[in-house]
Amino acid sequence: MWLNFLREAVGIDEACPIFYQAVTDHLVEELARIYYPIASAPSSEATRTPALDNIEMNVIRYMAAYVIHSLKKKVTGSSYVQCQASKKEMLLCLGELEGDEG
Repeated sequence: MWLNFLREAVGIDEACPIFYQAVTDHLVEELARIYYPIASAPSSEATRTPALDNIEMNVIRYMAAYVIHSLKKKVTGSSYVQCQASKKEMLLCLGELEGDEG
């Protein structure tokens, strides 16, 4: 099917795999728009989310710090050979996210 389309519509015999992915993505998007239309765009008043209070903000900060710390701990303890090349860079990045000065 693709080869016939390429020959007849575009005039080439072969294409990059990304071409097939892009065409498929656009096709699925268009079909979704046709079969599942959105009635109307919601107003900005209806979509406004309430502001987070201090407790909720502290929970989010704690969770983010926990994830970063856990990742850093896991990378530090990793002995996977292929990971060693980028281990230093990963630790540096995680340290910056965590707020380390070293």
